[in-house]
Amino acid sequence: MKKHLPLTALAILLAAVCMSFATPQDNGGKGFSRKDLQGKWTIVKSKFPAPNADFDDWTGAPTYLTFRKDGSFATSGIYGTCQGKFKLKDGQATTKTDGKAALTFYIISMKDGVADVFCDADDPFEDLYLRIALVPETPQQAREMLLCPWQHESPSFEADESYIDFGKDGNIYFIAKIKEDPLEAGNYPDFAGRYVGFVEQAGYALSIDENDCTHGYIYTPDGYECEISNLNAYSMEYCDRGRFYRHPQRIKYPVVPVRAYG
Repeated sequence: MKKHLPLTALAILLAAVCMSFATPQDNGGKGFSRKDLQGKWTIVKSKFPAPNADFDDWTGAPTYLTFRKDGSFATSGIYGTCQGKFKLKDGQATTKTDGKAALTFYIISMKDGVADVFCDADDPFEDLYLRIALVPETPQQAREMLLCPWQHESPSFEADESYIDFGKDGNIYFIAKIKEDPLEAGNYPDFAGRYVGFVEQAGYALSIDENDCTHGYIYTPDGYECEISNLNAYSMEYCDRGRFYRHPQRIKYPVVPVRAYG
């Protein structure tokens, strides 16, 4: 004769299951191949596995997770420095170091070099949802990663939106949407009453650090040096302009070809 759980015990069990994040593979992740995972990734955001938690900027030590074509795996940072192997099946990447089970990553989503994963560690108190992003490992990868629009984290002056676009044509485009009347916003030219921008001419030289491809410099024709740092597929720091985040679409704002103000 089968025994049934009391209703109160069953309700508690169901509530615990609903509040748990122990089965992130149910959120998707299937269909990703080893090629999709291949490369060096850095943690950019994290959150604890608790209901309604939000991602926060990563505040721990710089942490890298590397998945190689040959099935090798490496970490550095908060998970220590280690080498091992990994297997990928149904969106679940299982790693082993020294022949022993280590971290397990459940891939929830992955697009354009940015992935959301659940990290299942040996210690349940170290379980985390992570947003990870590819970092360039060669100067060529770094150049290719730069060629896209980037949105400013907190636009300055009177703009409520601003972007930088490293164009394939060799130009660097800066585009801003002005909150106030552009004619009153620092001598920016008016365009359709709301949108302004400017283009600096081509002729830049780009240098990427061969030992740290997340870091580089842009040299202007007049000798001005602009620094790029913390480059990955999610965000970058650009000189004194601050942090920019990768923008998924082409910018539709009109661009006025004038020299930069200030």
